[in-house]
Amino acid sequence: MPNDTEIHSNDFSDPLTNRWIEFIQAPHDEDARNRFATELNDLVRKFLRPSTLIPQLRSLSEDLCQEACQLLFSNLLRGNRCLVAATRARQHSLIAGQLRCSVSAALRFAKWKVLKKLARPLDQPQQAQDQHEIASCQHPANFASLRELPPEAQQKLVLDMLHQAVCELRLNSDHAELARTLLENDLTQADLARSLGVSRQAVSQRLNPVWRYLRQAINDQEFPLS
Repeated sequence: MPNDTEIHSNDFSDPLTNRWIEFIQAPHDEDARNRFATELNDLVRKFLRPSTLIPQLRSLSEDLCQEACQLLFSNLLRGNRCLVAATRARQHSLIAGQLRCSVSAALRFAKWKVLKKLARPLDQPQQAQDQHEIASCQHPANFASLRELPPEAQQKLVLDMLHQAVCELRLNSDHAELARTLLENDLTQADLARSLGVSRQAVSQRLNPVWRYLRQAINDQEFPLS
């Protein structure tokens, strides 16, 4: 029989927490997902106060909100081990705290992504831009090694390798997803560890098999490609 402390620890009424538990209990229930998504979106908007944004981002709150919610659903929520543990233990107050930690991290990542897009030159002559895009899309057969490919092409090739490795059961899907999040959002392992509520060492341990696989896969990759 639960003691008074256990009852008190679970006596926590919070709409987002309740919707999260309902969603986790029935992940394929579209209504449960939509109810949770609505509450999550409301919390993201509460965190996204215009007064806290730098001038360049104040008119882009909708973009930031959408980007943050996408990050939360794609990785940050299910990758938060503290949230997973609190959910299994039905510790409502801890769940609420971890949900808010994940929202805060998602907004930081979203700001970085949007600022990165804004940093791209907007006054680049169209011809020069077209030439850059053509160069970026050259076939890998034109290059002698992975390092000679444009950065965007390098990233795409590595992400394709991760996808193939998961399909062939060469890599754990969660570990590959963690690496994908790191690469696509240009994060450090320390950034990712803070967002997931785990130590940097824990993130490193999960990513080490991925880096080992990629080093071998890249070494085995023949250039030029047919």
